[in-house]
Amino acid sequence: VSELEAIGQIGFIMFIAFTHIALLNTVTAVFIKVAFYQLERDREFVVQQELDDKKEYLSTSKRVFAQLDEDGSGELVVEELMQRLEDPKVAAYFGKLGLDAHDVEKLFILMDEGRDGSIDLKEFMMGCLRLRGLA
Repeated sequence: VSELEAIGQIGFIMFIAFTHIALLNTVTAVFIKVAFYQLERDREFVVQQELDDKKEYLSTSKRVFAQLDEDGSGELVVEELMQRLEDPKVAAYFGKLGLDAHDVEKLFILMDEGRDGSIDLKEFMMGCLRLRGLA
């Protein structure tokens, strides 16, 4: 009878240990699932934040272009750009875009996709984005 009780006790202890491990496994799985869900939400947040930043940057570059295009022609030539950047306020605004206004001619050449000697709003905005990406 005592041998049967000892086997029963060992079996019961093994059952409790197995149940305990299974319960811990389940709790761990829940924590991992929540962590992956949080990670996915963080990725979406980061992507949305990046898109919002890009939208704000393009909006700012549009305002800078409007200030630089004093004659309202919708295009900038290098002389007009150099003249406008002599104004400290405009140079500071240009700096807000993360662009160095000291080497205007090189910036102009990099932005002038059509190689026609002038840059329009689209070329300016896309050029600012490219130059910002290189920084």
